[in-house]
Amino acid sequence: MDKAIDYARRAGDRAVALLAYEEAAGQYEIALQALDLKDRPEERQRFDLLMALGQAYWRADVPEKATATLEEAVQLAEALGDPHLQGDAAIAYAWAVGRGPLALTGAAVPVLERAVQALGAKDSALRARLLAYLSLGLALGSPREQRLVPAQQAKEMAERVGDLDARAAALNALHVALEGPEWTEERLAVASEWLQAADRSGDRVQILFSHLNRLTDLAELGDMEEVGREINITCDLADQTREPFHSGFRPAWGSMLAAMEGRYEEAEHLLLQYVTIAQRTQHPNYLQSVTAQFYSIRRGQGRLGELEQIIVQNAEQNPQMRSWQAALAVMYLETDRQDQAREWFERLAANDFTDIPSDLLWMVTMLLSADLARGLRDQHRAALLYEILRPYATRNIVVGTAVLCDGSASYPLGLLASTMGNWEEAERHFEDALAFDEKIGAWPWLARTRYQYAWMLQERDQPGDRGKAQGLVNQALATFEELGMKKDVERALGLKLQLQGIEPTTDQSSIGAVASAVYVDKPDLRPHAAPDGTVTILFTDIEGSTAMTERLGDQRWLELLRAHNEIVREQVQAHGGSEVKTIGDGFMVAFGSARRALQCAVDIQRAFAAHNEEHPEEPIRVRIGLHTGEAIKEAEDFYGRHVILASRIADQAQGGEILVSSLLKELTESAGDVRFGEGRQMELKGLSGRHRVFEVAW
Repeated sequence: MDKAIDYARRAGDRAVALLAYEEAAGQYEIALQALDLKDRPEERQRFDLLMALGQAYWRADVPEKATATLEEAVQLAEALGDPHLQGDAAIAYAWAVGRGPLALTGAAVPVLERAVQALGAKDSALRARLLAYLSLGLALGSPREQRLVPAQQAKEMAERVGDLDARAAALNALHVALEGPEWTEERLAVASEWLQAADRSGDRVQILFSHLNRLTDLAELGDMEEVGREINITCDLADQTREPFHSGFRPAWGSMLAAMEGRYEEAEHLLLQYVTIAQRTQHPNYLQSVTAQFYSIRRGQGRLGELEQIIVQNAEQNPQMRSWQAALAVMYLETDRQDQAREWFERLAANDFTDIPSDLLWMVTMLLSADLARGLRDQHRAALLYEILRPYATRNIVVGTAVLCDGSASYPLGLLASTMGNWEEAERHFEDALAFDEKIGAWPWLARTRYQYAWMLQERDQPGDRGKAQGLVNQALATFEELGMKKDVERALGLKLQLQGIEPTTDQSSIGAVASAVYVDKPDLRPHAAPDGTVTILFTDIEGSTAMTERLGDQRWLELLRAHNEIVREQVQAHGGSEVKTIGDGFMVAFGSARRALQCAVDIQRAFAAHNEEHPEEPIRVRIGLHTGEAIKEAEDFYGRHVILASRIADQAQGGEILVSSLLKELTESAGDVRFGEGRQMELKGLSGRHRVFEVAW
């Protein structure tokens, strides 16, 4: 059976390895049952079988049985009074309960401490390994010095006895004990030394994990070229070992690289492969990583609110993981619920951030906290965070074992300095962040830095600031649009309008999304203009589409959306309109004739009325707004006034209603074939003065 397992581990198909481990476990179970039938069973033989069975369970991806079996082995070794057997069993149990050598939990500490005490004070390779695993077990929530002492003792002892396996284990523990961005260079040196020891010992698992930790450290230093090489090496080693714990590396890092560059669809596709592995292994680190990566992807896509339930659950069930409190507060901020964001930020900052664990989640917690301080304009917390983060300005913000790379730490420092009104420091940090993020290819973070830099310049408002801010926000908008970062597009567009003296809307409707997109693209409307150069703009979308999507589910909503789009396009084509932009259920259409545009709007509403009679179970109610713009002179001016006016009018319409501007009414009422309402005065968000709009009877 051992030969079969060895063959399977070297085979190209991981499933073969798992089957071999399962078969081995079955054989060991039979052997144990046979042993129990003896009049005087041999306890040492039982111990050997329990150890073999527990490790077979672990390799067969049955962690619960592995833990229970190895716990029984520990108890038997302690009863036998053999300190060497007890030490071996304690290490095997610690590995199983922690799901690998990098994630030991405090549950293993009492077992390890008893094994160390039983072994005595004499130097040995086994004692060095036990001290190393004890340090790893203490890592979660323990003071750094308490973790460092056994790790350093283990390293020194392993060197004295000349045991390479023990030295590799000790360097592993020392690396974990040095968590935190202030120790990155020291950790990288330890990881490199660890790799040398592992190479000399020939232990493939230790070689794999030393590469894994080098990768994480290099990512934190922003050396993404070396990170790419380490990813390839580590994934190849993971494939060779065929261990369940290692199988998620390739899709996890593939998703990280795609998300870092803003390739969100590809990142999500790879992440779904990772989800399957995480669900099968149920490893807590994997499950947390999956959620963190989905958070990053959905935030980039402007869909963070979709994860509310799972973020709340993580924040409440894992109070020791303060990053989830920060993530929840940012989710509330991103979905325009400032009171809830402030409530969770107060919890996070209750002890002035001094109780945030200095681990592989510390930097991202600081990044999210900086977002909150900036978004909530909390100058006091901004000052605290600035002093905490300032020593790490040159770091890349890395989550876990590089499952996320969130760009330069100079970016949150720029946010914090801006919040405090320290303009020179903010400018310096933003410039540093731009250079860093461009170097590593973190395109979403580069664009966010440009946007925040532009916002800071607008606030400072010194000579030359407005022009520079406009250039930065234009670059940010182009990237946000290219990467499909809807929420960021809307924010950047709002800032651009402000820089042009137009107050932006906070509306998140499909009409607003279409208006934002065409403002960025500025398509040439001159081919659609009347002989006098005027263009009539029609905006339309479905009333309450967000609620409909949630109620119907994705599949049914897509069917309804296809029917809606078909009806709109049929009428647009029939009346000679030109579809300028479509996003979801939102349309912008251009006409050279105001009368044809108005008749198109009437026929669209009539077509949907007929559709709703046939489908009363789920009626589609659309809202339409129109405006005729004066002759196009400058594209920037036309999009800054006329397109925005048309979209704001459409935003005021109810489902089944057509609203038009006073100019369009004047141009069309003489024909007498359309009846207009009395008209009403209203303020339109972002446009000065009051505007008279008219309802069209259809």
